[in-house]
Amino acid sequence: MVLVAAAVMLVSASSAWARSSTSRAGYQGVHDTFRSVHASWVMPSISCPGQSSSGYQGEAWFGVGMGSSYASSEQVVTRTFCTGVVPSYVAYLEVGGAQAAGAAGGVLTPRPGDRISATVSYLGVFPYPAGGVTYHVGRYRFAVSDITQRKSVTVVDSSDCVRYRCDHSTVEVTAGIPSARYSALADYGHVTFSGIRITDLRRHGGAFANNTHWKVTKLVEFDAATHRLAAAPARLTHRGAQLSVRWHGY
Repeated sequence: MVLVAAAVMLVSASSAWARSSTSRAGYQGVHDTFRSVHASWVMPSISCPGQSSSGYQGEAWFGVGMGSSYASSEQVVTRTFCTGVVPSYVAYLEVGGAQAAGAAGGVLTPRPGDRISATVSYLGVFPYPAGGVTYHVGRYRFAVSDITQRKSVTVVDSSDCVRYRCDHSTVEVTAGIPSARYSALADYGHVTFSGIRITDLRRHGGAFANNTHWKVTKLVEFDAATHRLAAAPARLTHRGAQLSVRWHGY
């Protein structure tokens, strides 16, 4: 984690603690045990000018999820990336931090301007007998819809709670880049997440506004190599149910 002066402070404008990140910008709900997180957004477009380096691949992703760390997160992601001068757009699921259902071609192929709706829900820990041994897995429901194209996918999948801790103390709605070491953060302009809904295991509902059930953390993205600002969220609106993230550079 890159530490940037004044990156960790109390931000009165959005009533959230701010924290620097090298992978994403947006907001998190923390210090609770969560059941589900939902948000909608419009798929941004990117341009791919191409680079002389054969290894260049600009990309960005937008999504919702839960989990104590990226390596053990459960997410619905829409991703846009460049191969030379051609942009591609795909929606997929991550289970335990690894791309799961639709790994090859995604579960949906949104276009720029399509309205996306996504929900990640934690269903509980279930026994899973295999080879005479009973494991325990965390089960999740992933739902993603391309409202513009009238297509939707719902998948129930499981995450290994032995190898990875099934921790639901964090939910987030963010934009960013999962592999900053290998590609640049593409210029996506800005993205607005709306209709954000969060519930915890005690069935308390809300969003990223202040409440007595969970705290809110604001994530500001910085380039790991140069420490320059990459992307930052604006002030929360609609009682914490809407937020925008703007690309600043990379």
